Amino acid sequence: MSAVEFGGGGGIYRRRYARWFPGDNAGVELCSYALSAYQSWDKQIEEWQRPVISSSLPSWYKSAIFNELYFVSDGGTVWLDKLDDNSVAEVHETQLINEYGKFAYLEGHEYRMYNTYDVHFYASFALIMNWPKLQLSLQYDMAHAINSVDPKVISYIMDGKTAPVKEEHCVPHDLGDPEDEPWSNINCYTIHPTADWKDLNPKFVLQVMRDYHITKDKEYLSDMFPVVLSVMDKTLRFDVDDDGMIENGGYADQTYDTWTATGTSAYCGGLWLAANRCTIEMCKILDKSEHIEHYQQLLTRASQAYDEKL
Repeated sequence: MSAVEFGGGGGIYRRRYARWFPGDNAGVELCSYALSAYQSWDKQIEEWQRPVISSSLPSWYKSAIFNELYFVSDGGTVWLDKLDDNSVAEVHETQLINEYGKFAYLEGHEYRMYNTYDVHFYASFALIMNWPKLQLSLQYDMAHAINSVDPKVISYIMDGKTAPVKEEHCVPHDLGDPEDEPWSNINCYTIHPTADWKDLNPKFVLQVMRDYHITKDKEYLSDMFPVVLSVMDKTLRFDVDDDGMIENGGYADQTYDTWTATGTSAYCGGLWLAANRCTIEMCKILDKSEHIEHYQQLLTRASQAYDEKL
């Protein structure tokens, strides 16, 4: 099963493991390798799990922290070898993608969207803690998607609004549908126009900082920094009363997509405060002092508004 073709007919891709199991007999060779290696794998898995299993954590938590990782491989997942993508420009990114390829998993088998970002915000901890290079690869894909534009206007299901599929400097809801052509045709969610969602942009900023904190990969942080600035600037349009704090619009404009929120909310407001604080920290790490005063003033004003309004 080393070849992958999506519904959009954009071509055939190879799974990453096909590097080591090429040719027409790949299935047999892969199974033979697994049968010869499984005892070693068992030992390594036990060693990996032992610190948690032998700890004083509750039994239900020990079970969940390992067993819930099944979705990383069983969530309609594809791990592909590098694609021929001319948009890949940064040297560090090119090296990462050449080595680790592209990774995508579905929100669910009933929610057929790859790398749905509002909930990847939570699930991404499994990647950054266990397979950090896959998380970084996914983030580079997301950074390219943020800067992309799809001006095609569609009608959204929930309230009949019409809006472009993808606006520039907005974090997309997802990276596409396997029945279409993921990475090329993104934002396949059609219930609400997600350019108006108040939580997607701050979640990108927080993941960038979290990923750097864990990997200490300064080149990654530097590559992401211009995108961070662009999404932070774009998010400021949701500050309708110029107090530094973003406001929800009185409709379902965040991940809880059947719940309406109006004005300053603890959820989106808290993400916005944290994103400002993380942007300041990135400026310090990368010696981008020219941006610090702007975000510090914004954070001070937004914090005051958050406390007073809530």
